[in-house]
Amino acid sequence: LYHAKHHNLTTKNHHLHTEKPNKQAPPTITNKNSDTLVKITMPHLADDTIVAISTPPGRGGIGIVRLSGPDARAIAEPLLKLRHPLAPAQARFAQILDNTGEILDEAVVTWFQSPHSYTSEDVVEIAAHGSPVLLDHLLRRCLAAGARLAQPGEFTQRAFLSGRLDLTQAEA
Repeated sequence: LYHAKHHNLTTKNHHLHTEKPNKQAPPTITNKNSDTLVKITMPHLADDTIVAISTPPGRGGIGIVRLSGPDARAIAEPLLKLRHPLAPAQARFAQILDNTGEILDEAVVTWFQSPHSYTSEDVVEIAAHGSPVLLDHLLRRCLAAGARLAQPGEFTQRAFLSGRLDLTQAEA
C-alpha cells in the first residue's frame, strides 16, 4: 500500500500533481478509495467532458471513440442516427452522420451511466470501423460540440480519482 502526502505523484510520466502559477490555490481532489491516502491538487475539476480515440493509431477492424464526463451522451447523440434510444450498459446499433446528416458508416454505441462506468462518470463508447479518417471525423465533431481532447492517461486518472482504481492498478 502506497501512502503519499506531500510528494509529487506521477503515473507513467504524467504528473497528477500540478501547481498553478497564480496566487489562488487550485482545487483539490481526494481519492475516495479508503485504502489509499492520496490528496491530489488538480488544475481543473472533472466538470468537463473529455474525448479520445481509444484504439491504437493506424488501420484496424474496429476503432473506438470514447467520451467521459457530464455531457458525454449529449455530445454523442447528435452525431448518430440510433435505431433505439441509448440505454445504460446496452449496446445500440447506430449510423454515423456527417455535418449535413448524410450517413457515413455504421457503429455500435454503448452508454455507461454514472456511476457505473470506468471513470464513474457518464461514458459513451462509439465502436466504428477502424478507418483513421472516420475516427478523426468523430473526434473533431465531439470537440466541436464541446468536448475537450483527453490528455494521455486522463481516463485512468479520472478512474483513480473517483476511487475506481487504486494507485497500483492505475500504474499498471
